[in-house]
Amino acid sequence: IALALTTFATWRPARVLLGAYLFGELRLPVVALTETEQASTANDALEQIRGKHPVVGHLIGHREVCKLRGTYGWSMRRHVRADGRIHPSLLPDGARSGRLSSSDPNLQNIPSPKRRPLEGRMARDIFVAAPGYLLVQLDYKQIELKVAAMLSGDPDMLEILAKPGADFHLAAAKLISRVAWNLPPEAITKDGLERAQAKTVVFGILYGKTARTLAAEWGVSVSSAERVMEAILGRFKVLAAWCKARKREGQVTGYVWTEWAEKPARRRNMHLVASPEDGQRITAENGCVNSPVQGTAADYCTRSLIDCVDWILADKVPAKLILPVHDSLLFEVRNDAARECVGVAREIMMSHPSRGVPLDVDVEYGSAWGSLVGWKGAA
Repeated sequence: IALALTTFATWRPARVLLGAYLFGELRLPVVALTETEQASTANDALEQIRGKHPVVGHLIGHREVCKLRGTYGWSMRRHVRADGRIHPSLLPDGARSGRLSSSDPNLQNIPSPKRRPLEGRMARDIFVAAPGYLLVQLDYKQIELKVAAMLSGDPDMLEILAKPGADFHLAAAKLISRVAWNLPPEAITKDGLERAQAKTVVFGILYGKTARTLAAEWGVSVSSAERVMEAILGRFKVLAAWCKARKREGQVTGYVWTEWAEKPARRRNMHLVASPEDGQRITAENGCVNSPVQGTAADYCTRSLIDCVDWILADKVPAKLILPVHDSLLFEVRNDAARECVGVAREIMMSHPSRGVPLDVDVEYGSAWGSLVGWKGAA
C-alpha cells in the first residue's frame, strides 16, 4: 500500500490521499502540520510514528530507496565525462564552516556504509579504482572532539583523549554512569545505549541540541535526557564554560575565530546573535560554539589536502588525491605505491600543531569506495 501511495508522491492529491489513509483510516497520531494546516506526511513526522504501524516503516524505506535511485543512481549518469569518470567541482568557500564542499555532483552527501550499511555500500560502490589501482581513504579519528578539547583545555577531555586508541564516548559514559543511569561503570559497554546517549549529548553540547530534542531522538522522557545532559555538563565543566564564553564573545563582537598554531585563523561573522527572532538568534549562538570547532577541524583536513598534493606532485607519486569528504581524504593510488602513500599521507595528517592533543588517522582501502576495509599494512 505504501509503495502504491508514494508512486505519485510529488502529486499533491496523492499526498492528501496518503494523509487520509495514515491519519484517517489507520487513525495514526498527527505529530506535525503543514503550512496549510494539513497532517504532515514528511519523513521527519513519520519517523516519530514509525512504530505505530508497519506501513509507516515500509513507506519511509521506500522513500529512501527512491532517493538512492534518483540521487545516487540515475542522476549520476549525466555527470559521467568522456573518460568514464565523474569530476565534481570543489568549492573552498562553499560551506560556512570552512570545509571544502562538492557540487555537480555533490559526492560528499552520499551516505556512508558506517551509518547506513546497505544503502551506503550500494551508493558508494559505483565508484571504483582503475585497474591496477586502489582507493585509499584516510580519516581523522574524533577530530572535532579533539579540537573541542584543544580549544577549551578541558582537563577531563584531554586526559581521555591522551590515551592511545581511546574511545572517548565510552569513557565519558563510564564517568557519568552512576549519576546519569544509576549504573556502575563496568556495566557500560561499547555497544550499549548509554555510550550512544553520551555521544549524542557531547555533540549536542557543541551543536546546540536541547534536552527536548535529545528526548525525541532517543524516545525517552525529557527529564531522562536532562539528567544525562546535566551529568555530562557537570563532568566536563571547563568545556561547558568555554561554550558559554564563545556565545558571549559572539554577542559582544559579532564574530568568532577558528584557530591554527594557537593563533586566531579565520573569522566567521555572527551578527544574527542580535536578531530579535528567537530562531535566528539561537542558531547564531550555537554557531558561536560549533564554528570554532568545526571550522578548525576543517582546516586540519584542508591543510593536509594541500600538503599531500604538494608531496604527490614533488615526488611524482603514482597517486591522485581525488576527493575530500568531511574529515577524510580519498586517494587513488597504484597498487605498488599504496604502502608509501599511506605512510606519508598519515604522517602529514598527524603532523599539524594541536597543543599536544594527539592526532590519529584511520586507514581503509579497496577497489570500490563502498566496500573499503581496514588497512593492515599490505594491499
